[in-house]
Amino acid sequence: MQRYPIFDVASPLRDLVFYEIVDYNIKSNRDMEYGTPHHNIQSYPNHQLVYITPNDKEGKTYRFYYAANRENQDDYNWQISNGEQLVRTYLISRELYYERSEAEAAASSIINGEFTYPVIGTPDVRFAKYGFADDTVNDAPQELASRYILIQRRFLEPVTNEVIWSDDFKKYIKVTKELIPATLNPTPPAQEAGKSVEIKKGNRFHDIRITSQLILSGGVFATYENPSIPDYRGYTFPDKLESINLVYVWAWAASTSAVESYSEDFYFDYKIISPRPGPYSATIRRFITGDPQSIKTLYPIQYAPSPVKETMAVVYAWYKASLEGNATNAVADEQQLPASIHGPITVTENGQGVGTQPSRTRRYTSSFSATTGFTDFMALSTMTIGYEVRELPLNLYEVKVIQIDKSNLYG
Repeated sequence: MQRYPIFDVASPLRDLVFYEIVDYNIKSNRDMEYGTPHHNIQSYPNHQLVYITPNDKEGKTYRFYYAANRENQDDYNWQISNGEQLVRTYLISRELYYERSEAEAAASSIINGEFTYPVIGTPDVRFAKYGFADDTVNDAPQELASRYILIQRRFLEPVTNEVIWSDDFKKYIKVTKELIPATLNPTPPAQEAGKSVEIKKGNRFHDIRITSQLILSGGVFATYENPSIPDYRGYTFPDKLESINLVYVWAWAASTSAVESYSEDFYFDYKIISPRPGPYSATIRRFITGDPQSIKTLYPIQYAPSPVKETMAVVYAWYKASLEGNATNAVADEQQLPASIHGPITVTENGQGVGTQPSRTRRYTSSFSATTGFTDFMALSTMTIGYEVRELPLNLYEVKVIQIDKSNLYG
């Protein structure tokens, strides 16, 4: 019977798909295999038999579908989804697809017409903002499935940037995502303060390198301080020894008609000042750094001098020899002060005597050295009493330096 092509599948010019109704009782028709070229080579030089299906219920006639390898598919096979990705769909002969890259194919025997994929990120031939990401293999329509497959080629932006605000850093972070060729065992990326790099597995074709970096002037990270937080903190300060006064009194009476009389006594009068009551006004300073130890070096912990218990003593001797009789008196007395801090202190003497001064010697504790650290401690208006360290993203740390206000502490 006469064959007439029937074009029931819409396709671009020269990429023709059509069927012909043939008599299946003819043996040559029954023996025809998929891939057989069209009998009219002059009109359809590139067409092959790709699908056979009954045309009637009795099975006397069949439809023979013919298709040609598509040409110039990049001219029409694209679609863009929400501006995020470009997808191209290719109808490719099964025998020409190996899921190999251009580089992989070049390293082995070249197969004529092989459908390879380009380097990850290669710009699309028409929409250059999109770069190659991956392929997906799908079944072709039923009429074409015996000889062809559909390749959906996805193109994404090779590099995307996002700027997000960080409450931890009080700065913006730039997040850059890059498509890179897939690697079985990627080399761990180098890390640095203010910047982190990670590689996430994508698929068979590509991985994603994600770089997160603080946006800083100059682009190089340096330790900086966020606004401080007001606070109140309790702290135990020792009392301060302000002064010591030796109060001394003695009396002497003598006459020719009676035995001499002598009496004396003394005490230490010392002034001790307690610190103003707490809790004390404090400031929490917040530093963002890649080196917590450097903050501790810049702001070392400061301590109140350790209280010292001092011992005071008076030692003296008195004697008198005369015709009326002899008199002696000796005193050795000491006492321990309450624990306190103090600077250099000189003990003054406040006393009085009555009558003729006898022969006597007296010595007592007259001075105290400054407590170690007293001068530096008294010069402080603020005092660092502690740290709090918290690990943050981007290889950084938040170091809180806790400082209290000790101005006029003994006012």
